[in-house]
Amino acid sequence: PSYFTQAKPSIHIDSIYDRPSNTTTKLMSVPTLLGEPYGVSKPLIILTSKTTKGIAEDVAYCLQNLKRATIVGEKTAGGSVKLDKFKVGNTDFYVTVPSAKSINP
Repeated sequence: PSYFTQAKPSIHIDSIYDRPSNTTTKLMSVPTLLGEPYGVSKPLIILTSKTTKGIAEDVAYCLQNLKRATIVGEKTAGGSVKLDKFKVGNTDFYVTVPSAKSINP
């Protein structure tokens, strides 16, 4: 999202809570970019579909929450930011569960 926000001052874009480690990581915008920023005065429209999930869904959510983007399209899949796979006992079965979530400021 730093390409779509002001370079300075840094802003709190998102936080990620990781259940296994019980830690929260604060994500801030960065002032230095590898390319040219898109800028904050141009409109930003993000298209979503029922297959939009994970990080793509989180970026759309963050930019919408920052009032920086308009979201257009279908309801997203509701996928997690991070998934972990666990073996079920002494079997050949595995279960995949969300292990982190986005906490928007």
